[in-house]
Amino acid sequence: LGKREVPTWLRLEVPPQPPERQSLALLVQPATLDELSIYVPDASGGWTRSDTGSRASFASRGRSDLNFLQALTASTTQPTVIYLRVLTATGALHARVLLREEARDFDGRLLTVIGIYLGLAMMFTVLSASMWAGTRDPLWATAALFDLVTMLHVTLQTGLFARFVTPRAEDLIPILFPVTGATHLLVACLVFAMLVRTLQAPRWAAWGYYTSIPAALVCIALASAGHQALALRLVNLFVLLMTIWGVPATLASRTPDALLRRMYRILVFLLIGYLLAWALISMSQI
Repeated sequence: LGKREVPTWLRLEVPPQPPERQSLALLVQPATLDELSIYVPDASGGWTRSDTGSRASFASRGRSDLNFLQALTASTTQPTVIYLRVLTATGALHARVLLREEARDFDGRLLTVIGIYLGLAMMFTVLSASMWAGTRDPLWATAALFDLVTMLHVTLQTGLFARFVTPRAEDLIPILFPVTGATHLLVACLVFAMLVRTLQAPRWAAWGYYTSIPAALVCIALASAGHQALALRLVNLFVLLMTIWGVPATLASRTPDALLRRMYRILVFLLIGYLLAWALISMSQI
C-alpha cells in the first residue's frame, strides 16, 4: 500500500448471516494506517461513510479500541458488501469481520499482550542500564537505548501511544512512526556492531552495520520532511539487509566462549526467520 500515492480501494463481502450473528464489527489493522474510509450499506439502500485513520486524533473516533473498528449489521438473505478506501505510507492492511463481542475481547487480549511485552522490555532496559552503571561499557547503554526506542515504536504501531499519550493530536502518528522506525534501525546497527566486536569478529563485520547508520539518518530526515512512505520503504530494506549481514558477521565471530557464540548465532537465525514470516504475513494481508 505504501508504494502508491493514490488511494487503494478494497471490496469485502460478508456472506448472509443467521439472525444471531447479524451484529458484527469490521476490524482493520494496523493502527498506523494514515487515512481510512469505511463504506457500509444503510437501511435506505445507500451507504454510510466513516472516516478515520492515524492522521485523525484518537479522541475523534468515539471508541477506545486500539485498532479501527466499524459496527455493521449483516443481511440474513444476501451478501453484505463493504468498501474500504485506504491512503497510507505503511505497507500492509488486515481486515476481518467478527462478532462485536469478539472484537471487544480481541482488544482486551491485545492490551494484555502489549502490557506483558512492555513489562518485559522495561525489565531488560533496567537490567541493561544497571550493567552500564556497574561496568561503564557503552554496549549496555546502547542496549538500554535500543529497548526504549523499541517500546516507543511498538506503542505507536499498536495504537497504544495514540490512545494514552496523544489522544487529541492530529497528523502526529504518521510522522512519528517512520521516525521511530528509522531511529530503531540506527540504534540496532550500533548494538550489533558493538556486539560482533565483543564476540571478536573481524572489523569488517562491524563496518557492515556501521554503513547502515547514514541510511537511517537519511530516513529520519525524509520522514521529518513529509516523505514518510519513502522513509518506511528504505527502513524495511535496510532492516532486511542488516539482518542478512548478520549471517557472515556471526559466522566470523571468534570468541572462545562456545556457548555465547552459539547463542548469538541462534539469535541471528531467529531474526531472519521472523523477518521472513513477517514478510509472508504482510503479503498475505494486502
